[in-house]
Amino acid sequence: AQAAAGMKVIDARLAAAHPEEEKTRRTVPVALQDWVAGPVRPALWVLFGAVCLVLLIACANFASLLLARSISRRREMVVRAALGGSRSRLIRQSLTESGLLAVMGGAAGLFLAVIGTRLLIAAKPAALARYEHLPIDSTVLMFTLAVALLTGFVFGLMPARNATRPDVADALKQETRTASAGSVTRDFRGLLVMGEIAMALVLLAGAGLLIKTFLRLRSVDPGFNPTNVISTFVQLKPSQFTEVPKETLFRRELLARVNTVPGVEAAMISDLPLSGGEVTHSLAIQGRPGTAPGDEPEVDTFCVMGDYFQLMQIPLRSGQIGRASCRE
Repeated sequence: AQAAAGMKVIDARLAAAHPEEEKTRRTVPVALQDWVAGPVRPALWVLFGAVCLVLLIACANFASLLLARSISRRREMVVRAALGGSRSRLIRQSLTESGLLAVMGGAAGLFLAVIGTRLLIAAKPAALARYEHLPIDSTVLMFTLAVALLTGFVFGLMPARNATRPDVADALKQETRTASAGSVTRDFRGLLVMGEIAMALVLLAGAGLLIKTFLRLRSVDPGFNPTNVISTFVQLKPSQFTEVPKETLFRRELLARVNTVPGVEAAMISDLPLSGGEVTHSLAIQGRPGTAPGDEPEVDTFCVMGDYFQLMQIPLRSGQIGRASCRE
């Protein structure tokens, strides 16, 4: 807030001193974390939501398996209760077992996360260019441990209570080792199944919409043909190229040598299309009065060299291609 207030004062002073160039100047400070993670943050939140749904489905499966296991061990719990085992002790035993299972599952997931992270970084996605190192640090370990323990406790509580509330007299008369599930248990398992189906449908619908959006984006005409086109970034050292003519001559010679390679056709542009790196200039139309200084329309410009339009198959809709000298 202090930085924004200070920049607002500076913008006002610059606008008063240079009204023609700085009249519309607006400076907005952005936190470094937002600037670094901003472009991929929405995608990461969507991915995090999908992961949470998958985790809930896994938890529902975990609870269902614990319920089935508690039914099969009901006679064992009855015997323990008949021998003097208190209900709180039986619940602690069941929660300890479910917690150990959850922690083991979390450890396996953590191992897969390490492998998956390495594979992701090896793929070098463009959106994760600043995330070359994604360490599995103490924060990740504590989060995984907390989720595992919470999963084991919350989704193991109902099976533990179900297993430690037997009718001792009736259960001991059972000849089989498996007792039938009660109505509450059946209702709970039914809710778990319905929850799993609902969350799975949400994930499937989201995946379908994502695929549909991707296909539509693939069908949008960007105005150029990127097929069989490879881009490379050329950065010249300012200490060696202090003058524009020298820099322009070097680029022309480089472009000419690349075009001598058989089967290669090359051109240059200051920034790739749709990269957001264009240069904005104010546009004044000769012979059209009425535009106050500082209110001129703005146009985004690129500097090109060579047969760029022919290479990218960009058609000229109207007008003509102008020539101007500019420095990248």
